[in-house]
Amino acid sequence: MMISDQELEQAKARLLSGQISLRQLSVSMNIDRDALKNMIKEICTPEEEQSLQEILLDNKASCVVELDEKVKKIIIQILKGEISARQASEMYGIDRETLRRKAEELANSSPEYIQYYIRYKSKRGDFSGINFRRLFIEMIEDGMSQTEIAEKYEIPTRTMSRELEKIGRSNDKYDEELYNIAKIYAEKMMKKQKLTGYEISLYHRILAEIKENSQFITIDCEPAEERKFRELQEFKAKVKQLEDQGMTRQQIATKLGVGISTIRRRLLDLEEQEGLKEKKAPSNPEEPDGRE
Repeated sequence: MMISDQELEQAKARLLSGQISLRQLSVSMNIDRDALKNMIKEICTPEEEQSLQEILLDNKASCVVELDEKVKKIIIQILKGEISARQASEMYGIDRETLRRKAEELANSSPEYIQYYIRYKSKRGDFSGINFRRLFIEMIEDGMSQTEIAEKYEIPTRTMSRELEKIGRSNDKYDEELYNIAKIYAEKMMKKQKLTGYEISLYHRILAEIKENSQFITIDCEPAEERKFRELQEFKAKVKQLEDQGMTRQQIATKLGVGISTIRRRLLDLEEQEGLKEKKAPSNPEEPDGRE
């Protein structure tokens, strides 16, 4: 979204006067919060930039709620649609805006929670608050195509493409790096070209640097290898359940929104990983060998 110099000056004035928070501004202007902060900083005088830093720190300090197990359970209830944010706020005495922010943080912490959040937001036709940077990093790290990552999180492919272009327009250097490698990677996947060992090493080094220097929430995150294995197991269980209901592979593919080849490939991937885990499993020294 393009904004004029006048709009940016007005946004700066409202923020510095305390009329609105940075989060509220980013939502109302439909601009990524960090990108908007950087844009405003660029037009600030040194004195205004100092005031801006103090305001942002005050905002952060005034709305801290620890994401303990109780709050996490409340948020999961909201994301699953079991209770509304208004009801949760009234029942537990937690500000609604704080609940929404914590829901966003929890959602971007792991695949399980972000899937709840995406379903919750998609009912309203709204994908704001989703950390698409994390999704594109996961796409590259797990060897998925842009279509596959979109299918996994039930996000329209067009939305994924649009969000990648937004990242490309960011002034942040790490966003620029992520955009460049994601575009190159997606093109290779479309052409069914394998990455070279050098490219894989380069991509993982750049992604590690991006994650280290970006605000990524890491609540209850699983290692990528374990997460992929768990998700493949869950996928196999879904396929088995539908097969037990008498559905054909074509019907299952349609039901899950994937191609038959995707089902075949994921099941083969799981079989291969299960074989590797069996080889790595230590033998049991306590197991009897039949001798007295």
